[in-house]
Amino acid sequence: MSERSQREKSGKLVRNDAGLPRVQRGKDVHRILDDLDEALADPDTGDQRLYQRGGELVIARGLMAEDARRLRIKFAPRSIILCSLRSSSLIPRITEYLDYGYWGFEDKAAEDGTVQKRQVWKSDLPSTTVLAAFLSKVYWAHARPIRGVSLTPIIHLDGSIVSDGYDPVTEYLVASNVELPPIPDKPTEGDARTALAELLEPFGEFPFETEDERYSPVALALTILLRPIIRGNVPGFVQTAPQKNCGKSLATKGACLLATGQIPASNTWAKLSEEQEKMIGAAADSGAVALFFDNVAEGAVIGGAPLDKVLTCDGQNGFRVLGLTQLKSLPWGTIIVFTANRARVGGDTDRRVVVAVLVRPDVPRETFTHADLLQYIATARPRLLAAAFTLVRAWVQAKAPCNVKRLDTFEHWGQSVAAMIKWAGGGDVRALVRDEVGTETDGDEYVLLVGMHTWMTATGKRDFTVKELIDDLFGKQTVLGDAFEELRAVVGGIAGFDGKGEGRKLDGRRFGKRLARMKDLLQGGYRLKEAGEASGHTARWTVLRVGGVEGVRGVELDPTRGKKGVSNTTVAVCAAAVAGRAC
Repeated sequence: MSERSQREKSGKLVRNDAGLPRVQRGKDVHRILDDLDEALADPDTGDQRLYQRGGELVIARGLMAEDARRLRIKFAPRSIILCSLRSSSLIPRITEYLDYGYWGFEDKAAEDGTVQKRQVWKSDLPSTTVLAAFLSKVYWAHARPIRGVSLTPIIHLDGSIVSDGYDPVTEYLVASNVELPPIPDKPTEGDARTALAELLEPFGEFPFETEDERYSPVALALTILLRPIIRGNVPGFVQTAPQKNCGKSLATKGACLLATGQIPASNTWAKLSEEQEKMIGAAADSGAVALFFDNVAEGAVIGGAPLDKVLTCDGQNGFRVLGLTQLKSLPWGTIIVFTANRARVGGDTDRRVVVAVLVRPDVPRETFTHADLLQYIATARPRLLAAAFTLVRAWVQAKAPCNVKRLDTFEHWGQSVAAMIKWAGGGDVRALVRDEVGTETDGDEYVLLVGMHTWMTATGKRDFTVKELIDDLFGKQTVLGDAFEELRAVVGGIAGFDGKGEGRKLDGRRFGKRLARMKDLLQGGYRLKEAGEASGHTARWTVLRVGGVEGVRGVELDPTRGKKGVSNTTVAVCAAAVAGRAC
């Protein structure tokens, strides 16, 4: 019999007596690969745990002891992860889910005593060449694509719910660990308000600083639940406090437990960006639902290029995964969560995370409604999830109203999670993303630009070098008065000092590098521009006053903000200088 697919009239592969599809070996490797693809993904007899993702075959399986060692991140017990398929894992699947072999001959004695040969099917194992070629196909016509695993039923934004199995709309596997009670088909706005109050109740005794921040655990739980259907990016979450024992870790664990049925494992935030990238890559490789960094050390910075990149990667990113030298392109759907004491959110990360602050009250609470909060959430979880899904359905029934300000890069998250919380009478969690408040760095830059413009106006300069600015501010012969103390403080903080005693001087080179990085920056209507070169290739700078504040990055809209803004004195100096009065 020729080496080709043995198929029925319907075009389907022929099956053996046990009902398994037969795949015939041969030299036409392309045909064998197509037949293996079809047989392994057969909806009736195929491997239902087999999927394709990022150009490779993966299986969804329970967590094994070796996974934490291999991936170097911690998982909650009984997690389900996605794992790349290897030859050693493929062979058992071939022998279990299909019949691979060839047609051969065997001797059979006839009634007349002669020996005749008859054709029989002989099972076999594919060659290493076939196995390697199958695993490196990059695309499989029948294997289902997968983006992640949800341990909770998935609710779509039409109100429908997928309780178990593969969801082709979101490309998620629903491996639910909870049975939901009945949920109203058409809940009202009143039902939504009741549901939101029910979701907030477990977290009602945490000492959050503001009313909006009280809803951050609810927002985290809803973000995890709705992640499969949220288009684009979702922010990270940071719970921070000025001191320990404020409840930030407990609130975070409770929100994750509500959404997943698991208390998230605590990981340590690495100082080096290379290690951060490996941990984030491991989360993507395994399809982790959440990645929890608990108790980030005081003084450490939450932020950096690896974190910023995944929070705004629009669902797909290249990752450097442990054990591989090349980048691996993978879907990204993990929610990243931090807790810290006196955390500093650095760089541009503040515009990518929901930040909530807990402050220990003057009189500590001695008793709580739920003595063991996590046990309470675990027990009440079906009811709490029903409340979450009721809220979502009610919001859908109301035509998905959105009364929160647009959040760039996280538009759909803001228009869904943040919008439904506020619509149901809750706080504005969109306001917890500090894109309108700015970081300390933003505040320093604004003070610097205003101060330099004021100094230029007072001294009649059109442009300047770093040396001219430092000599004027810190030189022994300076005539600038106290009105420039704030500018001195910022310049000194950025530049730093070298030496001690009489020999102590500012590091002008460091300050010049900072100005170079700020080139063309617009803050509060002030823009830093390069004005050409002085002798010796030294840069000359100028600060221009630009009309209006369009496109300005948050902080400058409120220059007198409380924590580290610009004082009224600094802003007023320019007017005094223009009027010819002494500074």
